[in-house]
Amino acid sequence: LHALDGEKFLKMMGSCDVLLCTAGFESLCEAAYLGKKVIAVPTEGHFEQYFNALDAENYGIAKRQTKFYISNDIGSDVNIFDNTEFRKWINGYKDYYRKFLGI
Repeated sequence: LHALDGEKFLKMMGSCDVLLCTAGFESLCEAAYLGKKVIAVPTEGHFEQYFNALDAENYGIAKRQTKFYISNDIGSDVNIFDNTEFRKWINGYKDYYRKFLGI
């Protein structure tokens, strides 16, 4: 566990094999962009996190769990998301905004 630090978080995520996290939208998207194995645990009572985890699991981005559980074989049953199209979509944001703004 570490104090909040966005830069450190991304650096550590970049070097990890498996991300075990709550089902916040940004963490799921950042992990998908980096092609990481993800285990998403929605924060109890957070309706949006429940659906984020469900969507992520349905699209093959993450495995959904109901509680945090760490074992020696963590992530062994989680597939790595093929993020090729997702990365193209994200990286194309400049072209999208140029078209959207007419510039």
